[in-house]
Amino acid sequence: LSQTVPLVVVSETLSAEAAARVKAYVESGGRALFVFGDERDAEGMAKSIDEISGSALAVSEPKVNDYAMLSKIDFAHPLFRPMSDPQFNDFSKIRFWAHRSISGVGKDWNVAAEYDDGDPAVLEKSVGKGRLFVLASGWQPTESQLALSTKFLPLMFRFFDASASEKSSQLFTLGRQFDFEPSGAANILTPSGNSLDYEQSSDGNLDEGPGVY
Repeated sequence: LSQTVPLVVVSETLSAEAAARVKAYVESGGRALFVFGDERDAEGMAKSIDEISGSALAVSEPKVNDYAMLSKIDFAHPLFRPMSDPQFNDFSKIRFWAHRSISGVGKDWNVAAEYDDGDPAVLEKSVGKGRLFVLASGWQPTESQLALSTKFLPLMFRFFDASASEKSSQLFTLGRQFDFEPSGAANILTPSGNSLDYEQSSDGNLDEGPGVY
């Protein structure tokens, strides 16, 4: 696999040879997304993920009463950071008819979102210089309403975006100043779209209200 490929999406069990190729690609800086969209192939896909990540994941099929929703979304995580503003961060209308239950998730994995039953929904792990992502449900209509949501395309773009590997966002309380030191003349883009000059730390007051600065 060439590093000019921005993202590899996997939705089925990989052969040992294919898993080795994906592992080499990710370790050298690539990005791979595993999508558990079919319960019949879940165990094999978990083994493929283990071969690439060095993990020991276990996958089962939980009983979903009616539907599940996303809960405990980490809006500081690069995948969800662009949707952290209050006018964009409502995921309650996205229903998941089925999903896989993933256990054996070690501390070297980041859980970017969970379902309301506590199972991990979106996982991410550093593998070498690259990133490995896992979605515990598919986006086809039999699995979820994700593809019908306005959140779908922004989320997919973040999987493609190499700059989304770094957690550069920070949370601040209204009425205080930014902690970071400015590096020369810069600007702050406020939630209302205003652009403010930022040359010294005293310019960094959060006085416009809550939102993304």
